[in-house]
Amino acid sequence: MAGMIDTSESATITALREAEEETGLKIPAGSLRPGPVYLVSPGAFTEIVHVFHVETDLSDAGGVHGLASESEDIRSEILHLDDALAELRNGSIPPSLTLVALLDLKLHLLSQVI
Repeated sequence: MAGMIDTSESATITALREAEEETGLKIPAGSLRPGPVYLVSPGAFTEIVHVFHVETDLSDAGGVHGLASESEDIRSEILHLDDALAELRNGSIPPSLTLVALLDLKLHLLSQVI
């Protein structure tokens, strides 16, 4: 999921709104874990990405979502973390946002084991 932060919103509120718009999931605000905040391409663009992670029930996830007013047609797909990382390695998932989010999640999970 991704979206622009409205001037009246925080990054957290935007993440919650985009989760509902793009996946149909209502995420409790207290369940978000902030991840990295980074510049997409320093020196070329000023776009800042805020990554969040959440543990939630995905039994109702999947399907096609998005706002018709924004011409969104977003297909949600659920992947096991190791499968998603394998897809990153083979080039099937090219967006840098996804790369950063998945690697941060893996590092977070590894730190819980150590």
